[in-house]
Amino acid sequence: GGSDALNYQGAVIWHYAANAEVHASVSDRARFPVIFELYSTRFGTATPNPTLGPERATNVELGWKGRAGARVHLEGAVFYSDVRDLIQTVVLADATTQTQNVGTGEFYGAEASVDVTVGTTLRFGGNYTYLHRAITDALQPNLRPTGAPTHKAFAQVVWTPVPRLSIVPSLDSAGDRWSDVNPAPAFPYVRTGAYTLVNLSGELRLPGGVEIMVGGRNLLDDNYELAWGFPQAGRSFFVKTRIGF
Repeated sequence: GGSDALNYQGAVIWHYAANAEVHASVSDRARFPVIFELYSTRFGTATPNPTLGPERATNVELGWKGRAGARVHLEGAVFYSDVRDLIQTVVLADATTQTQNVGTGEFYGAEASVDVTVGTTLRFGGNYTYLHRAITDALQPNLRPTGAPTHKAFAQVVWTPVPRLSIVPSLDSAGDRWSDVNPAPAFPYVRTGAYTLVNLSGELRLPGGVEIMVGGRNLLDDNYELAWGFPQAGRSFFVKTRIGF
């Protein structure tokens, strides 16, 4: 077998001021199925679908970015996607699941971000995304879009108490999302994944291009899953070193 697609994208960007711009874009793209979607049996709970075709989406976005004073940078955008031949997991008559092209999808939402510099040692920023997704298939009215939350947000503070040292506390938060359940019950979806993670890292930049970073993720040891049956890591710590030459 095989498949091919012609993708296109166009954008218009208007710099209406020295530090501000508006952009509009439209694209039409295909997403080909991956090997997991084509052939995986999910340890005997799924039926492969080697004839699975690509899904295709028309995407439209309108956005703005600029400044509110010398120290505040703002960005925002709204977007809409019309998806055809949407790739989605469905339940077969033998209670196994299969990845199929199921119909059409309508996705839309908005995102915004802010970055603020306070003095010479403090900077904070954050972003928020709202995403609504719906699937329409006359033969399967109970389908649910899986894998992405409706709400997602991130915020961080970068504190530089002395030159070459940065301390970065952050919050990473997301709402719950639909996930497939295997083996599939009568209604094969469950809500998973709502979390708020507290993270902390510190970076030291030494002479000679040496950087050392230490930190911890999920410091409150939140118990969460992004997909049913796959719990995410609890509290963890790391040390990283980078040498530039």
